[in-house]
Amino acid sequence: MATRTLWLVLLSLTKIAGKICKGVENSKAIDTTAQPATTKCGNFFISGSLTEPQWLQKLDLCNKSFKGTIPTSLSHCLNLMYLNVARNKLVGEFLKELAYSMPRLIILYLRENNLTGGIPPSIENLTSLENFGAVYTPFGGIIPNALGQLKYLTFLGLGGTQISGTIPPSLYNLSLLDTLSLFDNRLSGSLPLTFAFIFPELRILRLYVNQFNGPIRFQYPTLRSW
Repeated sequence: MATRTLWLVLLSLTKIAGKICKGVENSKAIDTTAQPATTKCGNFFISGSLTEPQWLQKLDLCNKSFKGTIPTSLSHCLNLMYLNVARNKLVGEFLKELAYSMPRLIILYLRENNLTGGIPPSIENLTSLENFGAVYTPFGGIIPNALGQLKYLTFLGLGGTQISGTIPPSLYNLSLLDTLSLFDNRLSGSLPLTFAFIFPELRILRLYVNQFNGPIRFQYPTLRSW
């Protein structure tokens, strides 16, 4: 019997529990976004067949009450372009192995988990990344210089991540940024007076509840939220 590629697995409005099972290794997308938020899905577990999906491009497990750590087997998803594990109960560190193995990843959402250990410098290997959201995930540490290597980044959401230190100069290389959200952290230092020229596409800027000092002079005709 000839094998056929499964393009999309939709688990919306279902009450799954336990493991994501075998048999979906040829899927292009797995989406559980409409499943009720009250469902308890247990530990974040990806079974053997799902760790080697040659064509999986989208994995959306948002708001599913998953627990445990991000499995290293996820690094087998070499063609992944969209990864959303926001609003779960994941712990441990964000795996540096993922950054080395997902060169096509465009969207990465980690917000409202319990991941710690800082943002790894290996994130610079996510060279296709455009959206990185991790609001209220307590990474801690500093903003790594490596983030400044992601030249296609348009959305950076690190509000409430308990990061400290200064904004590294490398971050000012991100000239395509549309949204820069660093609110409710422990960031300090001064901001360059040429801020508006550094980020000409910026529309949403959130820097409140930090420890910045010095004058702030922004003239942004495109800024919609401050």
